[in-house]
Amino acid sequence: MWGMATLLEDPVIDALATYYSQQKPGAGIPGDPALMAQGKKLFENGDAAREIQACSACHGMTAQGVAIFPRLAGQNQPYLMHQIELIQKNLRESSIMHGVVKDLKPDEMKAVTTYLQSL
Repeated sequence: MWGMATLLEDPVIDALATYYSQQKPGAGIPGDPALMAQGKKLFENGDAAREIQACSACHGMTAQGVAIFPRLAGQNQPYLMHQIELIQKNLRESSIMHGVVKDLKPDEMKAVTTYLQSL
């Protein structure tokens, strides 16, 4: 995206930002209830024994996004899963998120992202 975005002029960027900021979030898509429950628990509480911080601490209790931390609610599960994998492998720079997701197991990532897609 960076390569494409560098070609945009400020008025176009402003217009795009205005357009997207006015879009209403879509309805969540529910998944497997057991997986969503597991994901909700990890999202809201983290795992203190493994020093995994709760996602809600930064992204808000309903994953609506807070300050610089983006909205995750209703995002596409495969997209979220891919982003976590990129951050976990240091293929996407995000030092804060890397510290949070570095020890998540694939089944935990699937549970959290399934829960987030349902919101």
